[in-house]
Amino acid sequence: MFPHVVQPLRVFEPRYVEMFEAALADDHLISMAVLESGWESEYAMEPPIHPVCCLGRIISHDKQPDGTYNFLLAGVQRVRVIQEHETESPFRSADVELVEDIYQSIPSEVDRSLQEEILVSFRSLTPDGGVAHESLEKLIEERLSLGALTDIVGYSAPLPTEQKLRLLGEFDVRRRADLLIESLKQSLVEPNAKVFPPEFSNN
Repeated sequence: MFPHVVQPLRVFEPRYVEMFEAALADDHLISMAVLESGWESEYAMEPPIHPVCCLGRIISHDKQPDGTYNFLLAGVQRVRVIQEHETESPFRSADVELVEDIYQSIPSEVDRSLQEEILVSFRSLTPDGGVAHESLEKLIEERLSLGALTDIVGYSAPLPTEQKLRLLGEFDVRRRADLLIESLKQSLVEPNAKVFPPEFSNN
């Protein structure tokens, strides 16, 4: 999950249904975190999570007859996990701090050059993404920020999870843009099996 994007999701495990309903009863906010490598053997024991994740807001939901939910989660902002709570609830909770994008004092034409390089690389990596390409170009014309562009493309591009996590964990927008361009070009040389656009999530 990245800021500036909307992800369709489904919750069906009882503990996550309870978490979802708790969020609905409160501020509609959920943080999407990724488990650290090696979680498979420790899943029942709350394995460590990556320290940076994305805060999302539930913008619509549909309760199913079996008690599960389909919903749309909009990425709001990066957050850093400060401390997890000891709780009797079946789902995990933590204190987090909001993390702002860091913008260097650089000329606007440098931002524009980076945006164009990102789009060129993204178009090359996703040749069948015509509508997405046109939408991004229109957003840039309407003054989409470089930070928002890196998040949208980083989320949408068929990149390995490790590279997406690096992008999520980079707060400096200029460095994030450089990292994204490097990742897109690397994926052109070493393509993976992921498809674009991504399929509906069954999480």
